[in-house]
Amino acid sequence: MRLNDKVRKISGLFMIMLVVGMILVTPALACGPSAPIDKSDEQKILSVVSKEITLPKEFNIVNNPESGGFLFIYKESSNSFKMIDISKDYEINETWTGTFSLISGGYQTNLVSNKSHTISATYTGNPSSNTGEVTVYDSVKGTVTTHSLDCYQLCMSACSGMSGYGCAEGCPYLCSILIETGIGYVVCVGLCLGACFIDMTYGCDKICNAIC
Repeated sequence: MRLNDKVRKISGLFMIMLVVGMILVTPALACGPSAPIDKSDEQKILSVVSKEITLPKEFNIVNNPESGGFLFIYKESSNSFKMIDISKDYEINETWTGTFSLISGGYQTNLVSNKSHTISATYTGNPSSNTGEVTVYDSVKGTVTTHSLDCYQLCMSACSGMSGYGCAEGCPYLCSILIETGIGYVVCVGLCLGACFIDMTYGCDKICNAIC
C-alpha cells in the first residue's frame, strides 16, 4: 500500500532540494517513477517487518540502490516518520526515527537510529541576500558541516522538476539520482522526508518567493 501523500505533493514542497542541495550541481531533473518492488520481495519484507512492529495501514517500500536492499517507510505521527533499512537478504539493518519541525527562518530534521546514530540538519534562509544555509551534524563522524545555498534557483529547479510526486515516492527517487555524489542514500531519504512532510501546498513560485 502506498503512503497517502495527496496533500503533500513535492511540487509544493521546495525544501527537499534545499536539504540535499549541498551536493547537487545540476538543476532541473527529468524524473520517472522508482522501479516497482517485486511481489515476492514485498511479501518477504512484510514478513520481516511484521515480526518487529504492527504493520501500519499506509507505508511505502522502495529499493535501496546503495546496499541492494530496501527501505520500509511510514509516517508515525503528524511530525515524525519511521524508516526501516532492510538488507538484500531480508534482514533489518537499522531503524531510523525522523522528526521535523519549523523553526524561525527555516526548518529542522532529526534522524535517530536504534544503533545510537544521530543526524541533524537545519535549514535557514536569508531573504535579503536570496541565499540559504544548511548545517548538518553527524554523531558517528563527529562532524558539523555548513553549506551555503542559492535558495531561489535551487528551490525552483527542484520544485518544478519533481511536480506531482508524493513524499514517499519522490524522495527515494531523488536520492537514487544523488547517490553518486557521495551522500548516503538512507540519510538522504530521511532528510528529504523530513523536509517533504512539512505541509506546504502552495505553488512553487509563491513558496520560493516567500521563503527565499
